[in-house]
Amino acid sequence: MDKDKLKEIVLNFNIDSSVESIVPFGNGNINTTFKITLESKKSYILQKINKYVFKQPEDVVENITRVIDYIGSYKLSFIKTKDNKNFYFGDDNEYYRMYKFIEFSTTYDKTDNQEIIYNAGKAFGSFIKKLDLYPVYSLHTTIKDFHNTKKRYVDLINAFNNSSYKDNKFIKEIVEELLSVKDVATKLSILEEKQQIKTRVIHNDTKLNNVLFDVNSNDYICVIDLDTIMGGLIAYDFGDAIRSIASTKDETSIDFLNIKIDLEKTKSFTKGFMSETKNILTKEEKESLIYGVISMPVELSIRFLTDYLLGNPYFKIKYQNQNLDRCLNQLYLAKDILKNIDLIKKIIEEEQ
Repeated sequence: MDKDKLKEIVLNFNIDSSVESIVPFGNGNINTTFKITLESKKSYILQKINKYVFKQPEDVVENITRVIDYIGSYKLSFIKTKDNKNFYFGDDNEYYRMYKFIEFSTTYDKTDNQEIIYNAGKAFGSFIKKLDLYPVYSLHTTIKDFHNTKKRYVDLINAFNNSSYKDNKFIKEIVEELLSVKDVATKLSILEEKQQIKTRVIHNDTKLNNVLFDVNSNDYICVIDLDTIMGGLIAYDFGDAIRSIASTKDETSIDFLNIKIDLEKTKSFTKGFMSETKNILTKEEKESLIYGVISMPVELSIRFLTDYLLGNPYFKIKYQNQNLDRCLNQLYLAKDILKNIDLIKKIIEEEQ
């Protein structure tokens, strides 16, 4: 984006001096993020909300505001606009929001440090625990069917059948492989549909880089990127975290044969997560966690492939076939998880 235009946008927020610098920030696949430094040397995070993903950006901001207010003393908070709103709607018809940049903080896209992984588990677990009694149905559903793996399969088949790839042997084989694990991958969706597991407030995007850490101690500061906060199953958050944190490779890797599930990382995250949540989870929730570990990489593989077939409108890409590569990345991870499912189940049970 044009920096002069961004400077104009920033001036609509309650700040105490002019903008000194604006630089792109982070590696998010959805929103566009910048670090703003003022002449007063104060720093902020400015984000443009992705309207393709979030159809009602005002609902996103309202959910975050409600949850932060409920928790109280949360490190992350909005900078108000000059008309006292938590977002700015620009003349470019885009939505922007701004947070104070938390000094001496850092995030990690990937780590082998077991202490950091354990603390990430505690961060997400603590977040869930603090919202245990929150009235979940008072939150807006910002992305309908977000973790409805059953619906994701329907979307994939429709995209495939209506694409120019329907006669492509390679793509067809990937679709068939995803369909081969449909029964186990959709188990959570079916349990949720039948309301057989508690619906609670969850984060819905539990990647390692959505935890802010103290740069000096490795302690967690807070969970960030709260756009997808809404009702769901705790197994979604647990499984998505294991998928992203305990994989031997990140989501961009094309070293497919070496994409495995790291059992030690799985153990560290599980230990931290369960230390915060085991006393609030129902028996059914605890039993469902293993299905989250299975279904989340399959679901994301489906989403990446669907996006590829549709022309990549959802996930930001750096090259044309990136979403296809991301699909294969998650599919190889899912296959290794299924090979190790009994060991993973034992790790979860030992922490309950």
